[in-house]
Amino acid sequence: MSTLLINGCSYAHAWDSIWDGSPIIQNFNKTTELGTKLGFDQTVNLGYQGGSNKRTFRTTMEYILENDSVEFVILMLTFWGRDEGPWAESIPIEGPWISHNTTIATGTLELHNRKLTIPLKTLQQYLDLQRLVDFDASHHCDTLITDLLCLIGWLKSRNIKYCIFGACDMEYSRHTLSPIKQRELLTDPGVINIFEWSSNKFLYESGARYNISDVRQIPLIRHYLPQDHGVLNDFLYNYITDNKLL
Repeated sequence: MSTLLINGCSYAHAWDSIWDGSPIIQNFNKTTELGTKLGFDQTVNLGYQGGSNKRTFRTTMEYILENDSVEFVILMLTFWGRDEGPWAESIPIEGPWISHNTTIATGTLELHNRKLTIPLKTLQQYLDLQRLVDFDASHHCDTLITDLLCLIGWLKSRNIKYCIFGACDMEYSRHTLSPIKQRELLTDPGVINIFEWSSNKFLYESGARYNISDVRQIPLIRHYLPQDHGVLNDFLYNYITDNKLL
């Protein structure tokens, strides 16, 4: 059985399901439609609300190690300022890890019925101090691009094909990054230009509707309705076939 694996944050989740901060209310199986069109027997979507790129890279590798049916991977990159720490009760796939930025996303924890193993106040004090002492945005982004290049190399070593693109705000383009690493990504047909293109930008420009709860958000960070993701499916199908990624 061949498997298409999709991973990312809430934008990957929104590809299939309406999400407005409450539990899933309906699944539209839009990623399965793309997987079927591409010829895969099944499609698995590991998209997780509030997830970081580290979480996407980690769970993608772990899922592949446990499931040898994965032949193609689609990764949607999220905000590069997110990180993760092992501070919650362990659950399948996620382990003890939870994503964070300058604060802990308690709403996301509640959504997934997860509990912290360390007091929230203690973690917030740690994050505040960390940001003062050792957080540098450009270094953080450059490190994550290094991790992405390493994951790509690992996928190639296992003969797993891939299509990778940004989902939301292309914030890392504002930071100083290694020109050599940027060139490596820009010359890889399996990576859609993450410095200029994102799926949210594409959906917005294609007239897709968005969750009403995102009405005050800028277009690049809205969650678009799954039933309007058909245009993204068509774009990715054409991109994957035109560039012979399969």
